[in-house]
Amino acid sequence: MSKTAFPLNVNKTAFPFDIYILVLFFIFHFSLAMSKSLLYMDIVSPVVAFYSAYVIYSSVKKRAEKETDLSWYFLFAFTLIYGVLDIIHLIVTLVLNTNLYHTPLYMFYLLPSFSLVGLVTYMFFRIYKKWNKIQLLVDISTSGIIIAILIWSVMFSNFGFKYDNYLDLMYTVLYVISDFIVFSFYVVFYFSARKKKSPLSFNLVFAGIIVYATADLYYLYMDLTGNHLFDISIDFLYTLTCVLMAVGSYFRSIRPIHRNDSYKEYAGLPYNYGKLKKVQLGFALFSIVILYPLLGWHDFFVVLMIIGVYQLITKYIQISIKTEYLLKKEQDVNEYLERTIQERTADLLLANKALEDISNKDVLTGLYNRRFFLKTLDHLIEDKSCEKFALFYMDMNRFKAINDTHGHNIGDKVLYALSKRFANNCKENCVIYRVGGDEFAIIVKNYEDVSYLYDAIHSLIKISQVPIRISPYLFSISLSIGIAKYPEDATDVGTLLKYADISMYEAKTSNTGKNYFFFDSTLSEKIQKKHNLEVRLKNANFDKEFKLYYQPQYRTSDKKLIGMEALIRWVNYEDSFISPSKFIPIAEEIGIIHDLGEWVINQAIKQIKLWNTKYDADFKVGINISPLQVENSDFVNMIRQEIYDSDIKPEWIDLEITEGVAMSSQASMEEILSGLSSIGVSISIDDFGTGYSSLSYIKRFDIDTLKIAKELIETIVEDKNTYLIVNAIIKMAKGMKLNTIAEGVEDEKQLEILKELDCDEIQGHIFGKAVPPEVFEQKHIIPSI
Repeated sequence: MSKTAFPLNVNKTAFPFDIYILVLFFIFHFSLAMSKSLLYMDIVSPVVAFYSAYVIYSSVKKRAEKETDLSWYFLFAFTLIYGVLDIIHLIVTLVLNTNLYHTPLYMFYLLPSFSLVGLVTYMFFRIYKKWNKIQLLVDISTSGIIIAILIWSVMFSNFGFKYDNYLDLMYTVLYVISDFIVFSFYVVFYFSARKKKSPLSFNLVFAGIIVYATADLYYLYMDLTGNHLFDISIDFLYTLTCVLMAVGSYFRSIRPIHRNDSYKEYAGLPYNYGKLKKVQLGFALFSIVILYPLLGWHDFFVVLMIIGVYQLITKYIQISIKTEYLLKKEQDVNEYLERTIQERTADLLLANKALEDISNKDVLTGLYNRRFFLKTLDHLIEDKSCEKFALFYMDMNRFKAINDTHGHNIGDKVLYALSKRFANNCKENCVIYRVGGDEFAIIVKNYEDVSYLYDAIHSLIKISQVPIRISPYLFSISLSIGIAKYPEDATDVGTLLKYADISMYEAKTSNTGKNYFFFDSTLSEKIQKKHNLEVRLKNANFDKEFKLYYQPQYRTSDKKLIGMEALIRWVNYEDSFISPSKFIPIAEEIGIIHDLGEWVINQAIKQIKLWNTKYDADFKVGINISPLQVENSDFVNMIRQEIYDSDIKPEWIDLEITEGVAMSSQASMEEILSGLSSIGVSISIDDFGTGYSSLSYIKRFDIDTLKIAKELIETIVEDKNTYLIVNAIIKMAKGMKLNTIAEGVEDEKQLEILKELDCDEIQGHIFGKAVPPEVFEQKHIIPSI
């Protein structure tokens, strides 16, 4: 045990000394009793009582525990009163020369008994809540009945009640009752404390009370027998009582009672649960056996019967206590589990709510994300209380250029700034979402009329047009907005989203200058036609429905045929053509552009092989390549394999890519063009001059020809600026040793200017439109041979 286990404020050298003094006084008093020195016994007896009171009081004051325990003050009162009575007895005996018990003062000897009655009463009300009430009642009843039988059998059964006056009778009755109460309750406290080991201090006090009660009963017995002489042994027993109480108080001060139960299996059970300890049972049986000669067989048998019945009742009560305890424990466990489940459920709900909030919000902008947007649309359509709503689908124009030019970090800051404007200026009933990279959506619920939507649209356009400053840059933003209405335009989420997206695309691509488009019947017809084209294109037989037409390319200097451009045509059921500008974007959208592009390459290669072999020529064929084809990582290998399988010269093939495609991904395009150049095919940049015009980057690519856009050639005669631009392109190409070819040449004036500017090749209606291969052969190849 550590030194700090019991932080006692007790002087450990003083207390043993006090106890030694007390024991010496008691031994001296005992020796006087043995020598029958009554006078000196009467002198020493109050000394022992007072010193015992002192020891008790000192122990209480120096006790370490802070909890107030008044039981020891009752013992202090007992010893103090007893000392005072001994002083009174000594004075009456020596001064008045009479016996105290022949005066009314003897009634004061009830006071020590009353102090003990107060002690057991206080202890009972202090601890009864920790005991099982039924077991306690049975214990008190049984103990009281047995003690009453013992007292009656030993004290009163053979004697009559003969008292000279009513005062003596009352004194005797009060004496017997007080001793009976003290004796009974302390026996109950001792025998019923099954759960905890009785501390030494309690055992010493219990022994003192037993001694006191025995002395009292012995005195009454002598009084009933008519022997009024005070027996020496009685005075000795009273003194022994005071000493035992003092020593018990001392041990209580140095051995505090711990509140934590050392018997873990009894935790939560009342103190009077369990079997009687062997020491307690042995003491009880020993007492009964010792008193057998005084009881007689009849009373002894009654006592044994009472004990037997008590054991049966106690066994049933103990089982009930254990059952009730287990049920209570199970209930507590269930309540704990339920409470824990509720707490965990509440925590889980909070965590789920937090996770749901996180999962519903866009990390960059803090706006609701696409997941929550789609979920909201489903809810609105299912919610009958929402009669109508409008869906705005918005896209930032040319945002990719910001990312490509300034980096994604700057692009994210622009998105964040714009989203904050949307959030802070959104009209009532509007909720905004970020549904993609630079795409936003707004749901306008239960709007009054279309004018409300127009106000919302104009507000969005206005706030987006205010320049966004991301130091050191200043960005001007424009939006394209598509609007679809529920239930007017569509009644399901998929169709509504599709219509809003189509309307936004219409706003982005239209030449009307409008930033927004409402979905209407015109767009619906366009969608239907597009859908029909999609269906037909998915099921098209390339060999039967598609043809390659060829437009000639002539050398400017001598007007000699040097090649042709292969142009795909889709023949309609009525033998009319569907423009490539209509079906090529759809082919790219639905994913068949790769198959269609390979078919074009295969057909063009077969045709050029046929012509060059047949006429022993070296014509080259220009083949347009889709951006999606170029993005295919196996594109270069596919071209190489086609050339190898067809057994043609690579120089016969000229692959045409647009300027925009060439500039879209410089690193990967440089690698692709380098790979194609290594095969031996030539590369042409189509529609040059109308796209990025990134002249400084052209020198990095392995290209052979710049095809000057038709839009520039159309105005070259009347527009001086266009003339200068074309002149610059041709001169730049000459300086970089690149070939030039002009597209869309329609008349002689254009041809003359291009010849003057030293453009290498001409393609246009002036020499011929695109025609089928058999017509091309007759019209252009045969005459040139």
